[in-house]
Amino acid sequence: WPPNCWDLTGGTQTCVHYNGSSAEASFWSWSSGQFAYMTSPVFDVSNMVSPELLFDWSHQYNNFYPNDALEVLVSNDGGISWTQIWYKTSTDLESNDGATTAAPGTFVSSGRMSLSPFGNSIMIRFNFASGYGPDCFIDNVEIKEAPQNDVGVVVANLPSASTGCEVDSSFVTATIFNFGYLPQTGFNVEYSLNSVPTVETVFDTIQPGDSLLFTFALPVDLTQDGSYSFDFTTNLTNDDDNSNDAYGSTLNYENYYTPIAPTATDDTICVNAFNPNGQSATLTASGPLGVDFDWFDAAGNFIGTGDTMYTDTINTTTSLYVAYQELAPGNMGATNNTFGGGGYYNFFTDGLLFDVYNDLTIDSVTVYPSDTGTIGIIIQSILGSTIYNGTYTINAPINTVSGHKIPIGVNVPAGLGYGMYISAISPGTLSLYRNTTNAAYPYNYGNVASITSASTGSTDFYFFFYNWDISTISCYSGLQEAVVFVDNCANIDENNNIEFSISPNPNNGAFEVVLPNITNNTTLEVLDLSGKIIFSEKLTQRKQRLNLNNISRGVYLININQNGSFKTEKLIIK
Repeated sequence: WPPNCWDLTGGTQTCVHYNGSSAEASFWSWSSGQFAYMTSPVFDVSNMVSPELLFDWSHQYNNFYPNDALEVLVSNDGGISWTQIWYKTSTDLESNDGATTAAPGTFVSSGRMSLSPFGNSIMIRFNFASGYGPDCFIDNVEIKEAPQNDVGVVVANLPSASTGCEVDSSFVTATIFNFGYLPQTGFNVEYSLNSVPTVETVFDTIQPGDSLLFTFALPVDLTQDGSYSFDFTTNLTNDDDNSNDAYGSTLNYENYYTPIAPTATDDTICVNAFNPNGQSATLTASGPLGVDFDWFDAAGNFIGTGDTMYTDTINTTTSLYVAYQELAPGNMGATNNTFGGGGYYNFFTDGLLFDVYNDLTIDSVTVYPSDTGTIGIIIQSILGSTIYNGTYTINAPINTVSGHKIPIGVNVPAGLGYGMYISAISPGTLSLYRNTTNAAYPYNYGNVASITSASTGSTDFYFFFYNWDISTISCYSGLQEAVVFVDNCANIDENNNIEFSISPNPNNGAFEVVLPNITNNTTLEVLDLSGKIIFSEKLTQRKQRLNLNNISRGVYLININQNGSFKTEKLIIK
């Protein structure tokens, strides 16, 4: 130490040798803003077709000291000027390999960096910049020949895909890069949708160092409710490095649950000499119990709510549409407490912070207690107002595997910066489990809500509350069309002097017809909207009760005939 011909000067601090193996930048001992260089001698790479740089690094990110940074630069003019080819800071400078404040973990690879653009004589410089965080380590610095045959997917995309209520089909594209120094063609590229592969062959030629945007032949249908996960990879015969074949992450989309469309009844109105401006129509909708039916015009504008829609006066055939929303269940947060290190804890001022983008209900959360007792849970807004404050008694036996589900049942409106905390414990020896490593914030539930961090601001700790059961408002159901038909009603000779009422209306088939006046030749007819008579009876009294519970619900017409004159009203059976 130092490595042969490497220069450790030029910074405000100097790197040291860690345990006779790796290079260490002692950030934890340096002030924020101090830095150290490790600068190589000039390397002659003229005998290489395609030189590249690789190294291993290790560093633990600390959210209290987020400004640690590691930079790699290249010079092709003897160190007069430098070009950055690699840089990590903040959460990107987290190796997730078990590194601690003063010791490396198992190390991770930097990935390959091409040196071909910099000519035959190059220098490498590592710049370690301290944010007063944990120490930073590098090892196994290599300049080596790039492989001859090496391709991989570097970008994957479904341009029209999204997560939401109305997800459409989309083309599937993959950007393929040639990492080797030989041209490549005639190899396979594939994507797997929920583990089902689609494989196609690339016939274009990709030159060394170039990329190709490849579009798969057929779009993929995402219109059905459910989750869609896409993984991408290449399959080149004699590929020298399979580690970069696959795209680095899975693309995930979700088409949210959409209830089935309701049923709706049409109506027919009369436009004639008696009703030259038309009439109001009555439309009805039915579906699951407890839902509200929303009505829309043909342009999609909301026009009313209810299972019965009374329109304005209409004189042309018109279509309206009806739909509803339901409460849809879901889960958010860490599923259980097995994802990292941790233990039981009984200083209860901590919790979890979360954002709500669309109103939801928190139905329950799961905790892992050390013993029986009573705990209090409080949910507060960012301004400190209390959304929920309740207690729960934990009874024996204690379940350390699946935990104890605590009912909450609180509606949380859209807003940022909510917090869920333990407000009280009894007895004082009662503890709850919390994780201290490997938390994976944010814990998102689509575009509805997100658990963003521990209340301390830590992205490593996960306090107390697992497997949140939540309910959200579903997407709108499918739209059901209800048509208002126009008829001249030529076969109905209305006498506007005939008056009668139907009570109640709407009804379940049992109702009364009340006429102020009645003659010996007064009859009642019930017709469906096609004009078919489905019930007929002579009226003998001014108030007559009828029971039509054997007919289907919907809109019907009641005709009163007195000595050849008619009067018609609508009857709604629910």
